[in-house]
Amino acid sequence: MNPTSPPDEKSITYFLNVDLDIEGHDIVELVKAFEHRASVLHHTSTTACIELLDQPPDPDTAIRDLCTVIEALPSEARHRWDACTLRRFSIGISAGAEPYSRSWVLAPDTLRLVTQVRASIDMTIYAPCPEFNVPA
Repeated sequence: MNPTSPPDEKSITYFLNVDLDIEGHDIVELVKAFEHRASVLHHTSTTACIELLDQPPDPDTAIRDLCTVIEALPSEARHRWDACTLRRFSIGISAGAEPYSRSWVLAPDTLRLVTQVRASIDMTIYAPCPEFNVPA
């Protein structure tokens, strides 16, 4: 044990966020359509990574909220969305030593929404990093 660390300090597993990754031909206008409800983390004319302005407490809610934004896109932006070659919800999890296991459920209705917007889901699990492993 590190003598400068409190004895009860633990690295915990927790949900970070859901990023929406998109790729397609000339998606600049599509990205602009997301800006009122989401934060564009980075983008080029063909790729973008977007997340909600207010991150929900779990991946199911985050994905549902992003689907709501997608469903409300203006018609030209929705056309560009439908033409994208990649539409992916990327769930971020920060791994830790505690608890022994942790799970988050995606409801059938959420999975149906993901299918309706023609997207996929992936999960990125980040290794424990004690100096950054503190839930928000």
